[in-house]
Amino acid sequence: TRRTKDATKKTVVIKTLDAMLLPCFLTSATTALGLVASSAAGVEIIKQFGNDTAIAVMFSFTVTFLVMPFLLFLHPLPKKAPSA
Repeated sequence: TRRTKDATKKTVVIKTLDAMLLPCFLTSATTALGLVASSAAGVEIIKQFGNDTAIAVMFSFTVTFLVMPFLLFLHPLPKKAPSA
């Protein structure tokens, strides 16, 4: 997201999360669904691995989007936008 001169830390964090939430959710959800598909495997350890890893992927997504806003608030805003 681009910063304007009057952007506050709150607006920057909200815009960043707004831009990243859907792509990250879709990535995590499709990964988890792919791993759950291994439940059709005939080997029990593969089934367990797929289910446990799918749960871990979604847990990681949830924790990331609960913790990341607080970490972004702790990080100072840059003094000026980097030049391209």
